Amino acid sequence: MKRAIGVATYKKDQYKDLLRFSEDKDGLHDTWEEWFDSKERFKSEMKQKGVIVEDVEVDVFNMLDHCRKKNIPFNGAARAEYVQQLMTFRDL
Repeated sequence: MKRAIGVATYKKDQYKDLLRFSEDKDGLHDTWEEWFDSKERFKSEMKQKGVIVEDVEVDVFNMLDHCRKKNIPFNGAARAEYVQQLMTFRDL
Protein backbone atom coordinates (compact mmCIF):
# COMPACT_ATOMS: atom_id res chain seq x y z
CA MET A 1 0.00 0.00 0.00
CA LYS A 2 1.37 3.40 -0.99
CA ARG A 3 1.68 5.95 1.75
CA ALA A 4 0.48 9.45 1.17
CA ILE A 5 2.34 12.63 1.92
CA GLY A 6 0.45 15.36 3.69
CA VAL A 7 0.41 18.96 2.59
CA ALA A 8 -0.64 21.59 5.08
CA THR A 9 -3.74 23.49 4.08
CA TYR A 10 -4.46 26.78 5.82
CA LYS A 11 -7.71 28.69 5.98
CA LYS A 12 -7.54 31.99 4.17
CA ASP A 13 -8.55 33.91 7.28
CA GLN A 14 -5.67 32.35 9.29
CA TYR A 15 -2.85 32.90 6.82
CA LYS A 16 -1.89 36.30 8.28
CA ASP A 17 -1.70 34.61 11.70
CA LEU A 18 0.60 31.96 10.23
CA LEU A 19 2.89 34.72 9.00
CA ARG A 20 2.69 36.61 12.28
CA PHE A 21 3.72 33.63 14.42
CA SER A 22 6.21 31.93 12.07
CA GLU A 23 9.86 32.41 12.88
CA ASP A 24 10.69 31.76 9.24
CA LYS A 25 8.09 34.05 7.68
CA ASP A 26 10.67 35.42 5.23
CA GLY A 27 10.56 32.06 3.46
CA LEU A 28 6.76 32.00 3.24
CA HIS A 29 4.52 33.49 0.58
CA ASP A 30 3.25 36.98 1.32
CA THR A 31 -0.39 36.16 0.60
CA TRP A 32 -2.71 33.20 0.95
CA GLU A 33 -3.38 33.30 -2.78
CA GLU A 34 0.34 32.99 -3.60
CA TRP A 35 0.71 30.16 -1.09
CA PHE A 36 -2.38 28.37 -2.45
CA ASP A 37 -1.17 28.55 -6.05
CA SER A 38 2.24 27.20 -5.00
CA LYS A 39 0.64 24.37 -3.01
CA GLU A 40 -1.52 23.36 -5.97
CA ARG A 41 1.51 23.35 -8.32
CA PHE A 42 3.44 21.19 -5.85
CA LYS A 43 0.54 18.74 -5.56
CA SER A 44 0.25 18.51 -9.33
CA GLU A 45 4.00 17.86 -9.72
CA MET A 46 3.94 15.16 -7.05
CA LYS A 47 0.89 13.46 -8.56
CA GLN A 48 2.62 13.39 -11.96
CA LYS A 49 5.43 11.48 -10.24
CA GLY A 50 2.95 8.98 -8.83
CA VAL A 51 3.01 10.33 -5.28
CA ILE A 52 -0.25 10.33 -3.34
CA VAL A 53 -0.80 13.80 -1.90
CA GLU A 54 -3.42 14.63 0.70
CA ASP A 55 -4.44 18.03 2.01
CA VAL A 56 -4.25 18.25 5.78
CA GLU A 57 -6.26 21.11 7.21
CA VAL A 58 -4.21 22.90 9.83
CA ASP A 59 -5.61 25.28 12.41
CA VAL A 60 -2.83 27.79 13.00
CA PHE A 61 -3.75 28.32 16.66
CA ASN A 62 -3.81 24.58 17.42
CA MET A 63 -0.41 24.25 15.77
CA LEU A 64 0.92 27.20 17.75
CA ASP A 65 -0.34 25.57 20.96
CA HIS A 66 1.37 22.32 19.92
CA CYS A 67 4.68 24.16 19.45
CA ARG A 68 4.39 25.96 22.78
CA LYS A 69 3.63 22.72 24.64
CA LYS A 70 6.66 21.03 23.06
CA ASN A 71 8.77 24.17 23.52
CA ILE A 72 9.79 24.17 19.86
CA PRO A 73 10.00 27.09 17.43
CA PHE A 74 7.06 27.78 15.14
CA ASN A 75 8.85 27.14 11.84
CA GLY A 76 8.90 24.89 8.80
CA ALA A 77 10.24 21.88 10.67
CA ALA A 78 7.50 22.21 13.30
CA ARG A 79 4.83 22.64 10.62
CA ALA A 80 6.01 19.49 8.85
CA GLU A 81 6.07 17.54 12.12
CA TYR A 82 2.59 18.75 12.99
CA VAL A 83 1.16 17.74 9.61
CA GLN A 84 2.79 14.32 9.94
CA GLN A 85 1.27 13.93 13.40
CA LEU A 86 -2.18 14.89 12.09
CA MET A 87 -1.83 12.33 9.29
CA THR A 88 -0.79 9.62 11.74
CA PHE A 89 -3.76 10.23 14.02
CA ARG A 90 -6.10 10.42 11.03
CA ASP A 91 -4.96 6.96 9.90
CA LEU A 92 -5.67 5.31 13.27
